[in-house]
Amino acid sequence: MTGSTPATFSRWTPRLGLFGGALLVSAVLLHRLFGMSTPIALNLLKVAAAAACLTVLMGVLALTDIWRRGRSGLAATLVGLAIALVTLGWPLAFLPAFINLPPLNDVSTDLEAPPRFVALAKARTSEGNGPDFPKERFARLQMSAYPDLKPLLVNRSSEEAFQIALDAVKRLKFQLVAEQPPELKPMPRPGWIEAVDRTLVFGFYDDVVVRVDGDQRRARIDVRSASRYGQHDLGSNADRTRRILKEILTRLEETVPAANARMERLVRGRAAVAKRLKEAGQRTGSRGTSQDRGQSDARRGPAPTGKQP
Repeated sequence: MTGSTPATFSRWTPRLGLFGGALLVSAVLLHRLFGMSTPIALNLLKVAAAAACLTVLMGVLALTDIWRRGRSGLAATLVGLAIALVTLGWPLAFLPAFINLPPLNDVSTDLEAPPRFVALAKARTSEGNGPDFPKERFARLQMSAYPDLKPLLVNRSSEEAFQIALDAVKRLKFQLVAEQPPELKPMPRPGWIEAVDRTLVFGFYDDVVVRVDGDQRRARIDVRSASRYGQHDLGSNADRTRRILKEILTRLEETVPAANARMERLVRGRAAVAKRLKEAGQRTGSRGTSQDRGQSDARRGPAPTGKQP
């Protein structure tokens, strides 16, 4: 009977689908938890995506054979197609961002003189993206796509702004790599903070540098975020830069009420001291008036009695 004969690709569809899905999960776990090299993990992800695409093609051919000739193998074919679609779900989810956003992997709030990587320069090898900011290629694209990424100017000293930025980086759970506080004497020198952030699912490495420059009155904070591997960050570096600036602003706003509270306590203390001095002056004045009045009465003496001779 023809119905008992399985379709041509019905057996291979679930097998290839399971292979692609297992390869995807293995690449994510090995890279995220066990320190697999990022280039190797990217190659495994490409192979998994190719296997999923081939699974879909084989599944369509198997369904066509089953429909036309009435062969068996429908359940196995559907299982293989489901696994392949789940495997292809992760690249398809990023497809709108890949189409609508420019191909950037490095953004900075200062496009003229971007902050430089010092400690992380060694980690950005020739296999991935270099440590230098590609100003000629990325400046125009960033200004068009992310015009809101600008330096943060604050009315604080550079030392205080540096501590606030460092606290913000720690609160964001970034891996702190190096830090250098700003210096004003003998030669002014900006401070910088270098850290590493990893994507949520795949654990790709993205490098961050925060530069703080200024004087005793004002400070300027610049942020740069760059992907260590890949040509398209899908907008992740711009989002990370906004998160850092937002966290710094939050920390700045939290420190303002404390300063106001200290000023208010100082004003209240001065007012209380002035009030006590005033009350003490009033008591001293009242005692002096009563004493003067008694001395005046004593000088007048008792009134004479009887008639004069």
